Amino acid sequence: PRADPGRAAAARRVLRWAALPPAHAAAALVSTELPENWADMREPLLEGMCFTLKYLGMTLVEKPKGEDMAAAAIRRIVAMARVGARKFQKVILTVSPRGISLQDAETKELVENISIYR
Repeated sequence: PRADPGRAAAARRVLRWAALPPAHAAAALVSTELPENWADMREPLLEGMCFTLKYLGMTLVEKPKGEDMAAAAIRRIVAMARVGARKFQKVILTVSPRGISLQDAETKELVENISIYR
């Protein structure tokens, strides 16, 4: 089935500012957009979709869910990133049915691995 353009655009926005919630923390990432035919690509959806990003950082949040919480956390992370004068770490974000993993793009070292299972 073909995804409607509105849902595809929403999915791209969500992935552009992906939230990683290890122990009530949120991380902000900068990404490129998904291809238009992402919903038709069965194999990558089963094995995981990979995105090359620049890791901006993470911050603690009060609650592990909610749009307002995520927006406030992203604003804090972006503000902290603008103040700092360091280069951002290039990472590969993999989203799969097993969870989310984040690894260094150059060394392939695992930075974060968040399972969707408890």
